[in-house]
Amino acid sequence: MPARLEWKGWRIHVVLLSALLGLALLWGGRFSYWRLGYEQPLARMLKQRPDIISYTLQQQGNQLVVEVLPRRLDNLPRFYNSLSRDIQKTVGQKPFLLVLQDRRDPVLQDLWPAARLAMEEAVQRGNYVEMAALIRQQAGAREVRAELLVDEARLYLQMYHREAYLYDIVFRPSQTRPGTAPPG
Repeated sequence: MPARLEWKGWRIHVVLLSALLGLALLWGGRFSYWRLGYEQPLARMLKQRPDIISYTLQQQGNQLVVEVLPRRLDNLPRFYNSLSRDIQKTVGQKPFLLVLQDRRDPVLQDLWPAARLAMEEAVQRGNYVEMAALIRQQAGAREVRAELLVDEARLYLQMYHREAYLYDIVFRPSQTRPGTAPPG
């Protein structure tokens, strides 16, 4: 007769099996909640947008990360604000981070650090005209078209070189809202 593993009247193998089944059920419930509650509705919405080439969705802690590669855009603020509103409608109160990707080439990548520095300075000092002139001058010297736009919440940079494009967004500190974040 096989030995029965017991401890204070409890059958250990039954307790362990029950614990494992409980954990599997909890994990499955969490996965289903994520998939049905957020991933599928967001995927449907993002697939319907003709201005998006590709996207990825991830859960990082309690925050949803939506990473998007848009097509070449004429108006970055309109795209970003529209997409943020669509995501917010889809996920409700769930915090999210919207990350924009782009198609940089070596020329754009080389111009970006100085442009980013000028944008950060402009947000702190308010010297938007000087910043725009500096970025356009540096970009023009490399045959790059640079567009800078400002709205009440953010400063946007769009740079184009041949088929490559670069997008960058800097939040204006007093205007940062929970639930959205600049591209990384």
